[in-house]
Amino acid sequence: MQTHRIGGRNVVDGTKAIQIEITKHDTQLASRQDHGNCAVARACMKQEGTDAIVHISRVFLKMKNKDIWVRYIVKNDLRTEIVSFDRGGNFEPGVFTLYPIQPAQKLGISHKRASGPRVSKRKAPTTLHGVRKLGSRGTGTVGNVK
Repeated sequence: MQTHRIGGRNVVDGTKAIQIEITKHDTQLASRQDHGNCAVARACMKQEGTDAIVHISRVFLKMKNKDIWVRYIVKNDLRTEIVSFDRGGNFEPGVFTLYPIQPAQKLGISHKRASGPRVSKRKAPTTLHGVRKLGSRGTGTVGNVK
């Protein structure tokens, strides 16, 4: 089994969700494209009282009084703010949640596929009712719009 490390310290997966409040003050002092000093990292360090490393889809928090880092997942709302901020936009302050790692993504899990061809059925398309009508394909005209 492969051991994941940051700065010589082992990395383990988080087990409980953590809520982080990111304030306007955190965003004003933050550096763009800096995984250790972005708005999320600053808020984590302030709230949890520990070092933090922030990537687009993961956050690593150093445990107090322990020699390990704990890994969490970043969901779409926070990921959007991180990308926006790194690209020169504003970071909208708020309360965000860092989630524990999903079972299939836990450290040490083998992702080997079974041998042989992969067999899966395509999901049937969902029919939407009460929405816009489809145009006539290939004719350049719109169908019976009333």
